[in-house]
Amino acid sequence: MNKKLIAKFLIIGNIILLILAIVFICLCIFEDEKNSIYLFISLSSLILSSLFNIIKRKYTKD
Repeated sequence: MNKKLIAKFLIIGNIILLILAIVFICLCIFEDEKNSIYLFISLSSLILSSLFNIIKRKYTKD
C-alpha cells in the first residue's frame, strides 16, 4: 500500500479514537450511576490513539 494512504488511515483512526475517548470520559463524569467501565474504555482508546500516532510517526519518518 501507499505510505500516504496508510498515514491517512492512521490519522482517521487516531481522530475516531480521540472522539470516542471524549465521549466515554463525558459519560463517566455525567452519568448518574458511577460505572468504572466507561473510564476503562476511555483510557484504553487514548492509549490506542497514542499508539496509532507513534506508528504513524515511525512509518512516515522513512
